[in-house]
Amino acid sequence: MSIVKYFSRNLLKFFGLLLGLLFLNFFLFIFILYTDPLDSVVKNTPQNIYYNLKTEINDSSDFSIKSKNLLKANNTWAMVLQSNGEIFKSYNLPETLNKKYTLTDVVKFTRWYLDDYPVFSFIEDDKVLVLGFPRGSYDKFPSNYYNYFSFKYIFLGFIGIILIDLIAIFIMFFYSKKKLLNEITPITDSLRNLSENKSIELEERGNLLEIKEALNKTSEIIERNKIESERWIRGVSHDIRTPLTVILGTSQALNNKYDDDKFEIIEDNVLLIQDILSNLNLTYSLNLKDEVERETFYLDVLLRKVIVDIMNVYEGYSFKLNVGKDSYSYFGNKTLLERLFRNLILNSVKHNDKCDVEVTLNKLKTAFSITVEDNGSIDEKTVEKLQNKVAYDSDGFGILIAKKIVSIHGGKINFSYNNPGLKITIELPN
Repeated sequence: MSIVKYFSRNLLKFFGLLLGLLFLNFFLFIFILYTDPLDSVVKNTPQNIYYNLKTEINDSSDFSIKSKNLLKANNTWAMVLQSNGEIFKSYNLPETLNKKYTLTDVVKFTRWYLDDYPVFSFIEDDKVLVLGFPRGSYDKFPSNYYNYFSFKYIFLGFIGIILIDLIAIFIMFFYSKKKLLNEITPITDSLRNLSENKSIELEERGNLLEIKEALNKTSEIIERNKIESERWIRGVSHDIRTPLTVILGTSQALNNKYDDDKFEIIEDNVLLIQDILSNLNLTYSLNLKDEVERETFYLDVLLRKVIVDIMNVYEGYSFKLNVGKDSYSYFGNKTLLERLFRNLILNSVKHNDKCDVEVTLNKLKTAFSITVEDNGSIDEKTVEKLQNKVAYDSDGFGILIAKKIVSIHGGKINFSYNNPGLKITIELPN
C-alpha cells in the first residue's frame, strides 16, 4: 500500500470513529432523557398522587388503605390543612412539624421548603393538601421544584457519555499506535542499520510499500558502492606496490654498490608507503565488517609475543609487562588484536626518541583491561586530538584502525594524558 493510501485510510478510520461516537452520544442522550430515573424512589409524580387523593381531601375520615399504600410506596407524607391553619387529617407526618400553620407559613413552604422537606400544595375547596417528599429528593428553584434525582441521573449520564467517548478514543489511539509501530519499527531499525553501515532487506509487502522499496534500493546501491570501492582500493594498492617493489629493489642494489645513506632514505619511504597502503586496505576492510572470525587464545601470551618482537627491533627503549595470576583466556580475532597491540606500542616508540613503555593486563568483573602508557613528549592537545579522531588525517590510519578493532570486539578505548606521556586504556568484554 502506498504512503498516501495508508494515511488516507487511517484518516478515514478516525473520522469514522468520530461519526460513530456522535451517533452513540445521540442515542445515549435520548435514552437518558426518556428514561424515568425515579422508579426506585418516587413511583408517581406529585400531580398524580394528588389526583388519587382528591376525593378524600374533604372526607372527615382518615385516608383509605389504598391511599396510604400509595403514599407509602412513594415514601411520601401528607396532611390536609383547614382554612384556620389546623391539620384536618394526615398520614406519616414527621414529628418535627408543627400542628398548626399560619397563612405566612403556608406561603413560605409553598415557595420554599417545610423543615427542609420539599412539599407540594394543592387546593381543594377550602382545604389544602400538602404532600411532603424525602429531604434531598427535589431541589427548589425560584418558582418550581425540580427533581434532584433527575438532575443527578442526567449529570451522571453525561459523565458516562464522556467516559465512553474517552475510552473509545483511547482504544482507537492504542490500536492505531500499535499498528503504526508495527509498520514503522522495521523501517526505523533499517535506517539505524544503514547509518551503522549494515545492509538491510525489508519485506516489500503491506503498508508503506514505497518507503520499504526505497530503503531496499538504497541498501543495494550502498552495498554495490562498497564492493566497487574495495575493488578499486585493492586494485590501486596492487598497481602501486608493483613499481614500489621495483624502486625498493633498485635502491637496495644501488646502496650495496655505492653505500650511500640517501638510498636508505628511499628505502624507508618506500616501506612507509607500503605500510600506508596496507593500513588503507585494512581500514576499508574493517569498515565493511560488523563481525569477524573468532578463536580462543590467551591475551597475556599474545602481549608477550608482541613486546618481544618489538624489543628485538628497537633498542634504547624500556619495555615492561604487568600481568597478574588470573586466566586471560579470550575469545576474539587474534590477528586483529595482535595488530592492535603492535600499533599502539609502536606508536609510543616511533613518536619518542627514548621513553619507557609499560603494558598492564588486568581481569575485571566483566572485561579485560589493557593499558599502554609511556613517558614520552606528547602534549595534552595532541592527546585530545587522538581521543576525538574519527577520520583520516596527516597522522595516518593507525588510531582509526585501533578504534575499529576495539569496536568490532564490543570494547572501549580511551586516550588520556599521562603527565608526561600518553596513556591508552582498552576494555574488552569477556
